[in-house]
Amino acid sequence: MLKRSVVLGLCIGASQINAAPIYVTTTEDTVADDKQCSLREAIEYINLGMPKEGHNGCGGEGAENTIYLKAKTEYKLKSQVKIQNNLILRTESEQGADETRPEIYNATIKMTGKDRLFWIERHSESANSEDPKPGPILASFFRLTLKGCNDDQCQDQGGLIYNKENIEVTRSQLQGGKARLGGAIYNAGEYKEGQSLSTVKMFNALFKDNKAVQGAVIYSDLPQYIGTGLVLRDNEVTDVNAALMEIKTPFTEEQLKKLGNTLLRGVSNSTVFNNKGFVIRVVDGMSLNNNTIILNNKGLIVDSPLKQAYVANSILLNNGQQDCQVKGTVEANNMTNNLYSAGCEGKQGQVLPKGTVLLAGKSIDAECDIDSEGILCPFNNKSKDSDWGFFKPRLLNRYKFITDSPIVNRGPILGEQEILSCAAMDQREKPRPVNQPEHCDRGAIELYVDTLNTERVGKDIFYGQVATMTLDEQLKDGELVRPEVCVGLFGQRPDGQNWQPGCLKTVQSNSTLTSKGSLSISQAGVLTYVPNGNWHGLDEFTTLVVTTTTRFTDSTNPYVSIPTRIVQGPQDGIDNKKVGGGGSTGLWGLLGLGAVAALRLASRKRGAKHDSI
Repeated sequence: MLKRSVVLGLCIGASQINAAPIYVTTTEDTVADDKQCSLREAIEYINLGMPKEGHNGCGGEGAENTIYLKAKTEYKLKSQVKIQNNLILRTESEQGADETRPEIYNATIKMTGKDRLFWIERHSESANSEDPKPGPILASFFRLTLKGCNDDQCQDQGGLIYNKENIEVTRSQLQGGKARLGGAIYNAGEYKEGQSLSTVKMFNALFKDNKAVQGAVIYSDLPQYIGTGLVLRDNEVTDVNAALMEIKTPFTEEQLKKLGNTLLRGVSNSTVFNNKGFVIRVVDGMSLNNNTIILNNKGLIVDSPLKQAYVANSILLNNGQQDCQVKGTVEANNMTNNLYSAGCEGKQGQVLPKGTVLLAGKSIDAECDIDSEGILCPFNNKSKDSDWGFFKPRLLNRYKFITDSPIVNRGPILGEQEILSCAAMDQREKPRPVNQPEHCDRGAIELYVDTLNTERVGKDIFYGQVATMTLDEQLKDGELVRPEVCVGLFGQRPDGQNWQPGCLKTVQSNSTLTSKGSLSISQAGVLTYVPNGNWHGLDEFTTLVVTTTTRFTDSTNPYVSIPTRIVQGPQDGIDNKKVGGGGSTGLWGLLGLGAVAALRLASRKRGAKHDSI
């Protein structure tokens, strides 16, 4: 989570010694000279320059321009509110609260009338001041859910936000915005030399159920937006030639020379699926990097007459008839290293082989079917690693080499070519191997491997009970290899028995040198421990398993080490939730938590079979 001090630093002059944020104390949209502070009144107070006497129950001497809303609470607006000064609007953190599910935890701002929520534009006197280059204001939205009106169209431009300044949207959900242009956001402003451009920055945000004729997610007069870690799902544009992320006027060649870095505009590390209409209009001055864009009814529009737009290192599959509709021609170096179905030709790209199964599940949101040959797990929005969800790549058991995967370790081979490398972090903010770019993964998710630092599993049981434990967290991004893979890796078991899933082995700890039970494992990663009698005490050991990711690491040991602790005793009237604090629910379970370090998932040599271990 971003620290409060970091967020506050985003606004000019926001921090003061002993400054106090503004707390909204009513969920209703009221304006009255009383002790209650509504959301509208709090914003008006900041617009007024935060007078020390306060305003309608909001603020006072020493106030700062940060507005706090209560978690899991809905605030109503009857009509739009103008934001005319720097501010931060955010959900208040609660001590001990689970903030990993923002769709539940975030405060909600709901439009109850027929209007947008916010119009963002500095005071007119500021815009017309003697300063020839007046700086833009910055409005930051952090950990919020913004919901649009219930009508077919909330506004002509910008169903949730109309922006003429700078805005940042972080860990927030923008839902149900409806407008002719810009269902969720309209970013207004023409290019004027020497003047700041209206800019939208979106980090780790969800756009869902937004609708527009053009630009259901964002309509921008200029290509002046950046998004990373986004999820775009279930949005719709009704114009058959329009995109969810639409641009009115591209930059000219002269403007691009003055503006500089193209990588400051575009979309990276984002997941886009189940939308209607073209997804993104990619114009000169924009880049798309490491995105997973699948199962939309249309793909990208690439319109780059100056050949200064980039689409790279992405998964572009099953998006209507063409994943990329290219207008004119595109430099091969600008369309690179993508996995696609049709239309995204370029350098180092790969067409998905016919017959390849895309999803390992019955539906787009189903559980991942480990028996399937699908190359991606269905959309998972329950993981603690991501606020809004993702499609995880899979390394199938049938793969003989890491290069059998069309996704994993399929980074660009840079050489002397000026092509786009992978983004440094993935959608979950896990690092990519930037020093070995050819080993990064296509798409928004980088598979993550850890064989040593795993959480302890365990169970407290009574006499006559069996302990079952799941390894969902311990397996990270991998799945257990099948027994037949174990034979290929290690040969037959020395004891003549058949291999279990994951090539299961155990090593006893120094505290219990002899095993006190038997351990088995299912292909889904469920451990079952059966005690060999009614002994009183503990059995502590390390469970060792091989996963589909660790089998391809550079390490000579492909096993994941999982500390395991079983405590057994008589019931004797003791609460059966815990016996002696020994299992995963006790103190030992907490002591087993460790920091996780990433290991590079790479073959020793591209295309070479790994040595058996």
